[in-house]
Amino acid sequence: ASLVDGSVTVEPNFTVGGRITYYKDGSPMAGVTVRLSNGMSTVTDEDGRYTFTGVTTGNIVVTPAFSGGVNDAVTAYDTSLVLQAIVGKLELTEEQRQAADVNGDGAITSMDAVYILQKSVGMIDGNYPGSGAEWAFTPANRSVSLTGDNTDLDFTAFLLGDVNGDWTAAVS
Repeated sequence: ASLVDGSVTVEPNFTVGGRITYYKDGSPMAGVTVRLSNGMSTVTDEDGRYTFTGVTTGNIVVTPAFSGGVNDAVTAYDTSLVLQAIVGKLELTEEQRQAADVNGDGAITSMDAVYILQKSVGMIDGNYPGSGAEWAFTPANRSVSLTGDNTDLDFTAFLLGDVNGDWTAAVS
């Protein structure tokens, strides 16, 4: 609240939140950093949920980010799926296509297959060339004009290169 010329102005306080899940099986993504354009940030819990309270700005952008946690999910098998799709032997789902486009150029090409194979044998550590990312989200961010609480701002996570979707949160 602020006091100007004897009148009190009360800024609204909103709750913003949602859930982040993995593309293949809907499993929760714990440890994802979620940032608001007003500078607030938090991390998803074990159920993939994030919550911000006391958000006072009316227009915000919500952006998730994650790195690491590949857990040996990118393999030569993923490379073979990409190559089969390129030559027309296999039709990838839209989600698989997003995971396969590791260089972020909007197309599935032999360069993606090369990068996936390099990642699978440890020649690429961290982000892929081109996309500069290891993980992607759909949508990449959400712009919201707050007029009340908004707790259903969900995202889907993709480990780039995990075309068959066998990623799990932890290696046993």
